[in-house]
Amino acid sequence: MQFETLAFDTLIAEYRATGKVPERLNYNTPAEITPEILATLRQIAPNHEPFFLDVTPLPDCRVRRCYGNACVYALRYGGKRIEGWEVFVGWENRYLALNHHAVWQKPDGTYVDLTPNDGEEERILFLPDGQYHLAGFSVSRRFIAIKTDQYTLDLVAYHRFCEDFTIKLEAANQDDLCLGSSIDKRPRAGRNDRCSCGSGKKYKHCCRRLYTVCR
Repeated sequence: MQFETLAFDTLIAEYRATGKVPERLNYNTPAEITPEILATLRQIAPNHEPFFLDVTPLPDCRVRRCYGNACVYALRYGGKRIEGWEVFVGWENRYLALNHHAVWQKPDGTYVDLTPNDGEEERILFLPDGQYHLAGFSVSRRFIAIKTDQYTLDLVAYHRFCEDFTIKLEAANQDDLCLGSSIDKRPRAGRNDRCSCGSGKKYKHCCRRLYTVCR
């Protein structure tokens, strides 16, 4: 499909109706770290280098619970939770999609991406970034153009719209998806509230302890 055939008004209307991005606009883990990708990522976290990491789900780890999974293993076996960005590329490496993510750094310094995903990615490109931490709020995805043509900028604007629309929808529905409140604009759960990780326990008896240890 050529860029000229994109009808962004139609795409936005479809997203409002379905909440889904068309498959042709999905983004994936890059096959390699190109000079353009590296230069863009250095603007995000200049003191860190990106690296590939195999997805290695470990026992008791839950899908989409990377923060809690990494904390649990750090508590059990030592090491610490490392936060940063899972890096994807969209449409012929024209833009980056950054998903905030946490991995487990073992006591020997090696990294493990221990959280199961939806089965499509066997490895991730991970960029550690100490500037962002989960602190009762999760971090919104970021979309950054590598190319500067108008269609690429429109694609980035479309993905940003989808992210903002999802944030507002989740806030309205109070549909928490991961440790802490779902997206930036909602307050942290109270001590006696049900934990948003889905365990059914009170927050004070669940992820509050993990957050306190791992922050």
